[in-house]
Amino acid sequence: MVSHDVTGFTSISLVGDGELSVTPGAFGVSVSAEDNVMPSVVVEVDGDTLVLRRDSDWGEGVRPTYPIEFMVSLPEIKVLRVSGSGRAAVQDVPVADGLMLIVYGSGEIRVASAQAPTVVADVEGSGQVTLDDVSASRLVSQIDGSGRVTATGTAGDLNVDIGGSGLHRSTGLRTTGAAEVEIVGSGQALVWVEQRLDVQINGSGTVTYRGDPAVNAVGGAGEGVRRQGG
Repeated sequence: MVSHDVTGFTSISLVGDGELSVTPGAFGVSVSAEDNVMPSVVVEVDGDTLVLRRDSDWGEGVRPTYPIEFMVSLPEIKVLRVSGSGRAAVQDVPVADGLMLIVYGSGEIRVASAQAPTVVADVEGSGQVTLDDVSASRLVSQIDGSGRVTATGTAGDLNVDIGGSGLHRSTGLRTTGAAEVEIVGSGQALVWVEQRLDVQINGSGTVTYRGDPAVNAVGGAGEGVRRQGG
């Protein structure tokens, strides 16, 4: 295991196929990899972003037989981005103004016990974001492709935007205010909302809801809206 002395970052970008564990605490970065792989691992800070990747020129033809493991601690986090097939897990890290979670490709982000005014989960591709026990004034779920966003906990308001065949599942997330869902394509949204549900569907997408909200379906979207168990 190799430790890196880097500080001053509030965002993390994982590029490639590594595994990342993020915990609260003082700034710290450690990497575990095979001896022939370690020299190709790049750990650098670009502005306020910690970048974790492999040097493609150096590492060409050298393939890990087990995933590179990154262990990062920091006082607070604002943005976590996974590009590729990597996997990241965040546990109990404080969030100041808001939290943005971005997956490009087939990667995965899992966050436990996040509290923030606004949480944004953005998936482009076939990846997924999982939020366990989130508490947010507003949760935004954006899916472009066949990806998935799953959330449990509580939120004041919910915004879901699906383009493609993606799946948003938050029947374990109590939305105490309003939810807005827009689907273009064959995507599915499963939500729990108490006050108001606004739905717009262009395609064969469906919205299944839990709770007893006032439902406003724009255009022909009503055919794709159903109550859970109904």
